[in-house]
Amino acid sequence: MIACESCGDDVEQVVRYREYGVAMTHRVTRWLCRACHPTVPGEAASSETAETVVADGGTAACPNCATSTVNVHGIQNCPDCQWTSH
Repeated sequence: MIACESCGDDVEQVVRYREYGVAMTHRVTRWLCRACHPTVPGEAASSETAETVVADGGTAACPNCATSTVNVHGIQNCPDCQWTSH
């Protein structure tokens, strides 16, 4: 479990959020749960087990919308719903 830097709850997944710090030229990276992140849809309660979804051809699929994801330096990004693996 990972702690959200905003609410302090232990969650299974955190999402990176970059916001401006004290100076407008400096950004601060924070790791937030889906409920605290301002642009990521909230986490729906589910009885499904957490597993990696694989679409045809072996490409990882987005767990939210099942669209094929794009691998960017080891982080999976969904071009449709903006989901990221980190």
